[in-house]
Amino acid sequence: MEGTGSWSVHDAKMLPLVLERWKASVEGGTAFEMEFPLRGADGVYRWFLSRIRPVRDEAGNITRWYGTATNVDEQRAIAAVVK
Repeated sequence: MEGTGSWSVHDAKMLPLVLERWKASVEGGTAFEMEFPLRGADGVYRWFLSRIRPVRDEAGNITRWYGTATNVDEQRAIAAVVK
């Protein structure tokens, strides 16, 4: 993703909601957690659970954000069949 930016792999239909929720997390200094599809190198969209937490210094100021993206595509597919 170097040079393209992380937003380029998002589904265009979901991106406005992702950005809205991310902006609220940044403004409020609160954790972000959301499932949304991301496009892989093969061009296929798969669902990911994104969790991002603020890292604070001793004074409570946010110094950086730490996050993970976990592929939950198979779990969502299985859950849809079970329903």
